[in-house]
Amino acid sequence: MATKFVIIVRGGTDYNQLRRQMMSLSDKSGWEVDTLGRGFIQETGQIALPINHEDELYAGHYFHKRYDTESLSVEYLSAYQESANSDILALVAGIYSDRSTAQEALKRLKRYEPEAYLLESQLYMGCAH
Repeated sequence: MATKFVIIVRGGTDYNQLRRQMMSLSDKSGWEVDTLGRGFIQETGQIALPINHEDELYAGHYFHKRYDTESLSVEYLSAYQESANSDILALVAGIYSDRSTAQEALKRLKRYEPEAYLLESQLYMGCAH
């Protein structure tokens, strides 16, 4: 396990609404969007890689971001906060190993999203396959 600092822009249960907000924030702020190829699968009602994805292990399944990144994506909040309900989504703006780097990024982001906050999380960093 590793301590990571995750910037949460906002939470919700409507993937399409959070996706629209993510794209708008990207346009305003210049922050990159990186969904890792995942999207909302209507048939299952979940965020996942497409069923026909080349990675057979993860095709049709969700996996969360866990490495340092300064990019926007919609994630399940429970991946970063154990106490969160499994159906709550979060617009994530970055993951950082260093608290001060995360705080600087949060400060820049708050110009566009004043309610954004930093969440300290314990993430498994070993092999996921």
